Amino acid sequence: MIEQKTILYISDGENNSNWVVAAIKLTGCEVINTNSPSEGVALLYIMGHVDAVVLDSRVRKHASFDVAQSLRRIRPDIPVMLE
Repeated sequence: MIEQKTILYISDGENNSNWVVAAIKLTGCEVINTNSPSEGVALLYIMGHVDAVVLDSRVRKHASFDVAQSLRRIRPDIPVMLE
């Protein structure tokens, strides 16, 4: 049996992210969705098991590059994809 992957999706709530979450779920992955970049960073820190992060590149209040760097400080090995 294939292990289900967990994806953390971080947006800022400004954009319609429902289609992204739906597309990820179609692949069989579990999605943890947050509309706050700072909450997304905290979730990665608190949660033990996240396989990858999808980061909305249009995050307004935080530069997406800065958010990606914060995520990498917590988990240097985690794949971070900009959407």
